[in-house]
Amino acid sequence: MARHHVYLCIGGNLGDRAANLAETRMFLEFNVGDIEGESPIVESPAWQMEDSPPFLNQVIRIATDLEPQELMQEIAELEAFYGRRRVTGSYVDREMDVDVLSYDQQVSEEPAWYVPHPRLHLRRFVLVPLAALDPEWRHPALNRTAAELLEVCDDPSPVSIYASA
Repeated sequence: MARHHVYLCIGGNLGDRAANLAETRMFLEFNVGDIEGESPIVESPAWQMEDSPPFLNQVIRIATDLEPQELMQEIAELEAFYGRRRVTGSYVDREMDVDVLSYDQQVSEEPAWYVPHPRLHLRRFVLVPLAALDPEWRHPALNRTAAELLEVCDDPSPVSIYASA
């Protein structure tokens, strides 16, 4: 079986956010593949949502034998466990969200498999941890590193390293 290298952004703004991240990492390690790297956990305001609690997010790099459809099934099961309901056209509070940032260096615009993530380069809450984990990761469509994308990102949202109380 081929090993695929996947970058995921995990995060949520409801419940015990830090515990949810830890539990999600354990689920992914057990069901998806070997976690090869983890970014620091970051805290940021809810993206395009008013009056919502802040999010904790983290980027992880996984080596997996799963093909895209199998990976998406595992993610759907994880998000369902946390009660995630996707609402088209709007963002909602949630205990856990898992976004595939990249899968190997594939570029796909299929509705069910859009990689790299179409908005990763627009969001500081993704770019800060991605650049911390792997500043030399290269966006396969934009041909810029994570560090370069962060440097030119127009998102004014504050993102800070999370230190639990």
